[in-house]
Amino acid sequence: MTQPPDRSERPDGSEPEPTSPFLAKPASPSGDDVPTAPQPTQVQPQPPYAPYAPGYPPPGAPGAYPFTQSHSGANTALTLGIISLVCAVFSFTCLTIPGILCGPFAIYFGIKAQREIGAQPGRYGNQGAAVGGLVCGIVGTVIGLLMVALLVFVFGTFFGILGLFGGS
Repeated sequence: MTQPPDRSERPDGSEPEPTSPFLAKPASPSGDDVPTAPQPTQVQPQPPYAPYAPGYPPPGAPGAYPFTQSHSGANTALTLGIISLVCAVFSFTCLTIPGILCGPFAIYFGIKAQREIGAQPGRYGNQGAAVGGLVCGIVGTVIGLLMVALLVFVFGTFFGILGLFGGS
């Protein structure tokens, strides 16, 4: 049976260096081996840490995060365009008139916002809202007008059959 290796000896036969003052050997009576106090380890300065990719400024630097403003006309156009589209879809529930009224305003605000956003590139960041408001306004207005024309035709035909209007 083999015995476990003695942990106090190294493979080359030398003894390990003491890592604590309590592990140091006591001084010999002759004075040859005077113990020394352990020297504090000096911390080496770390090289500067660069967590950012080259070419990108660190947070807080001027121009680090180019925030853009929201153009209020673009948001207004999108809101009015959505209202116009929803009212046009639900036109059989007496919501046709608000939809028809909101659609042209959405078109107006959408075109105006696109011009202002295009005139100052980089200042506004919601050009998509202006385009969405313009498209929703156009679609809502067209569907609303078609629904009004359909309702006029249906009611005109219905009342014409009944002879309620003085026709021949």
